[in-house]
Amino acid sequence: MRERSGGWIRFHSAVENSLFSWIGICSTCLMVAQLILSIPATRLYLSRVTSVAATSSYPATMSATVTIHALDDGSDSAVVLVNGTKTAYFQQGVATLSIRPDDVITIEIGDLGMHRFEIDHNNPQLFLPAPGQIVESTLGESGSFSKARFVEQKLR
Repeated sequence: MRERSGGWIRFHSAVENSLFSWIGICSTCLMVAQLILSIPATRLYLSRVTSVAATSSYPATMSATVTIHALDDGSDSAVVLVNGTKTAYFQQGVATLSIRPDDVITIEIGDLGMHRFEIDHNNPQLFLPAPGQIVESTLGESGSFSKARFVEQKLR
């Protein structure tokens, strides 16, 4: 009986020693990873790699046509920007444009006063911006709709 308990103790001490070794190895790896991530150039590189991987996973054909209605008179001086690029102008209070995943729609106006704009679309694949979403814009302050999200993109 003594031999059985001695073998059991040796087994436990061997398992315990290997667990302590694994804890030491994992702690060392964690500290090295934290040290590497504390370097700004490494973080910048990793953020670029992940953003390229995220944007390249969407199909090139994924897009939607949206219509923006000016809710106030005199909004024809407004300009629609997509990701900071002038994309559409209002004609008789309406602007139509095409958007892709992660596009940000911004509206800038060129006259005084506050103007309200409403987005509309009938694409069931476009999750955001939602139809009926309203944005207000004044001179010097642009109004932005939420970032474009599609159903496939939301589920990932």
